[in-house]
Amino acid sequence: MTARIGEILVRAKLIDQLQLRSALADQQQWGGRLAKIVVEKRFAKESAVIDVLSKALGVPRVELDKVEKDSGALLKVDPNYAKEKAVFPCALKDNGKTLWVAMADPSDIPTLDDLVMKTGARVRPVIAGETEIITAIERHYFGRDPSMTPQAFGSIDALGAGDEEGKLVDMAGNTIIKSIKDLTTSAPLPAARPPPSPAAAVSTANSILDGLLGGGGAPSLTPADKERVRVIQDQQEKGARILRAVLELCLEKGYFRVEEYRAKLLG
Repeated sequence: MTARIGEILVRAKLIDQLQLRSALADQQQWGGRLAKIVVEKRFAKESAVIDVLSKALGVPRVELDKVEKDSGALLKVDPNYAKEKAVFPCALKDNGKTLWVAMADPSDIPTLDDLVMKTGARVRPVIAGETEIITAIERHYFGRDPSMTPQAFGSIDALGAGDEEGKLVDMAGNTIIKSIKDLTTSAPLPAARPPPSPAAAVSTANSILDGLLGGGGAPSLTPADKERVRVIQDQQEKGARILRAVLELCLEKGYFRVEEYRAKLLG
């Protein structure tokens, strides 16, 4: 399935072979759906990816923000399962015999078969972006306004099972957290540190670049330098996703309120 998705995106010239290999390497290391990784790495926009996959797979495209809530369809699929598989039940038709389901990856045959078994209905897939699907799940299952969740400040991704072992390192490569499982609800939260000043941030960034480029003079990046920059960027993006997921968990546990977070962010 992954190979087919990658081939489709390359054939449509949304990504090239080098970008595909990079996305596949991320998928092998961290897990996740290939289309989402391509979007997260900013190789292509989600709307463009979904349009291409819709045409190539022959699956209709749906805009979930225009779909009305169907309580009967929602009852057919557990919300946690929906999040895990990136599926959203749009509509229940034919007196409950046909269930239309939005999927981030309609080529995922095992999930389609599983849905048939779980719902006892004929499952008809349509395609939507994974971001759209998660937003629809939050809105229709939980009644949450996505603009009031941490997603509004940085696209928080819920950690999957494969992310529990994720190690978090700082910019210098020092390990901060060996495993997400080390974060327990019984542990007290550390006092928040004041954010670094813009000047300090610039200084840190410059020192990193100086280390990579050898300092002084016009930079001349070798292929090895570029690979090192890419690896550092990938590591920091992963660390940022983990930190944002920890933030979401703290919000859910009630350690602080969204309003307090927003005030801190904007202050």
